[in-house]
Amino acid sequence: MRHVILFVLLAVTVAACGRVPIPRIGLFDRMVPETRLPYSARITAPRGARSFDVVVASRGAPLEAVRDTVRFHATRHCLIGFGNSAIRWNAVPGDPARWIAQPDGRGRDVYSGTCVGR
Repeated sequence: MRHVILFVLLAVTVAACGRVPIPRIGLFDRMVPETRLPYSARITAPRGARSFDVVVASRGAPLEAVRDTVRFHATRHCLIGFGNSAIRWNAVPGDPARWIAQPDGRGRDVYSGTCVGR
């Protein structure tokens, strides 16, 4: 009798595969910063590429004021895509803390980087 019950449970389980909606449990699906970021930004990167650009509407603010916004979007991209938060920024040679921003023609700054690791 025990074998019959196990067989029926197994059959019901296999029959239900793909039919029962299972909620996604993603660690990074809803990743948002604790406090609101001061500038709006978005990240652009080709699928599967380690290099990326963060476009931020900072209206000419200094790097220190923009850094948290840029770092948040880049770190999220690298964690989701490559499992590591290490980033090599496009920076002044000899001074990796001074990231280089390129204007995009719409008054926004573009910061470039590459995910490092894995």
